[in-house]
Amino acid sequence: MPLKKLLALFVLIQMFGVGISQDIHDLEMENGFVVERIIPSQDNRFIVVSETEDPVDGEYLVNYQLFDSEMHLMDSTSSSYKKRYFYLNTTTNDQYATSVFSSGIYKASIITNSTQGATLNTSRTELRCPKKTFFVQPPFKTSVNGCFFKLENEVFIYANSTNFIKVLKWNEVTNESEELELKEPEVKDDFRVLGFQKLNEQEFAVFYEIHKSKNTMDLVIGRYNADGGNLDMKKIIDLPFISSVTAGLVNGNLVVGGFTCAKNFPRSKGIFYYQEEGGVLIEKYRNTFDDLNVPVSYSVVHDLIISDKSVVLWTELYNKENQHNGEEKVYLGNNYSSAHFFSFSVEGDFKSRSSVPIDRYRVFHSNGYCSSVKISNNQSVIWVEGISDVAFHSINLEDQTISKLFTKNFTFYEKVKDDSKVKASYLGNGDFLIYGVQKNKKGGKNQRNFVTKVSVK
Repeated sequence: MPLKKLLALFVLIQMFGVGISQDIHDLEMENGFVVERIIPSQDNRFIVVSETEDPVDGEYLVNYQLFDSEMHLMDSTSSSYKKRYFYLNTTTNDQYATSVFSSGIYKASIITNSTQGATLNTSRTELRCPKKTFFVQPPFKTSVNGCFFKLENEVFIYANSTNFIKVLKWNEVTNESEELELKEPEVKDDFRVLGFQKLNEQEFAVFYEIHKSKNTMDLVIGRYNADGGNLDMKKIIDLPFISSVTAGLVNGNLVVGGFTCAKNFPRSKGIFYYQEEGGVLIEKYRNTFDDLNVPVSYSVVHDLIISDKSVVLWTELYNKENQHNGEEKVYLGNNYSSAHFFSFSVEGDFKSRSSVPIDRYRVFHSNGYCSSVKISNNQSVIWVEGISDVAFHSINLEDQTISKLFTKNFTFYEKVKDDSKVKASYLGNGDFLIYGVQKNKKGGKNQRNFVTKVSVK
């Protein structure tokens, strides 16, 4: 490594406490398998999930490999399926890692990996959605976790519907499921379910949109316990229509933030933030993106980042991209522009707005490429995944500043294919695994699956 780069790396480590492992490990896989995700496990272990890109004898094959903290293979299992599923998300605790896949609009598959010592066990359960509902990817109006989540050893799965809420609760230990009957808001007007979201380890929220006129709506947030019992109903009246919404708890009080839009037109127009005071949700901040001079076509809102001193509302923003072929304009999709962070005190006072640029990735879904984790009470880390690199940013939750930590680039081939991908998973204690698959555009099927460790202390 040139001297200038070594000195720059040394300064980076001194300033930000970033430790970068120089050992990039090749992940040993069977031919045709590509790493899809890494699931953190107990004792700094991790599970590598790899799949075949094409069916083999009519089935897609999946391998699960358990590695220890030194990246030594401990155990492996496998499964297969006949139809390409839509991956939703994974929830974990010390023993269980449960992933949910949509296997058609009326069925879902639950894959559970459990670890006992050096042994990995994989099981699979098929679920049908409740009557008049269907399984879909997370609704774009709620945060990324708004499809399913875990409370202790029970997984809650949202089944989409137009004007009522259905939630399936599945137990990882007993492998039994039940449908929760939730109390809905008592209103005369038509309402629509926007989605649901985990608030803490004991309760979750459901968002209801109540139509009032062509331009306004009421937002009702219902709080429920793990048995589906209604704890509270809160209402925000006369809002514009909502393109995305998220909620959280500050000292037991509800806070709600999100982005407004015109009815039946999802372009985000502005931001709002409410906080509960005396049992009522009070507006603390509202502004338009035009006034903020932020061009945006579409946004994905994430879970609020909450600490003792601040609340951070953050989102990924897109802009439409079109291509002109002569006089014809062709819509190419939504492209990323930036991630924006709106910081508030725990009392609800607006403090600051920051942003980080995101390389332009064309996307047609709402999951996004950004992720975050709170590594201490006063620090969160945001990372942005790409084709050949992953960028890490630190959020200081005390003074509400954002600084770039580093970008780790991987280019194993001269020309990298567009379906190459670099991802990151948080192991805990400030340790991340950066992993992915790199494909050679010139060399046809040449590819490399890899993993390396990064520490942010």
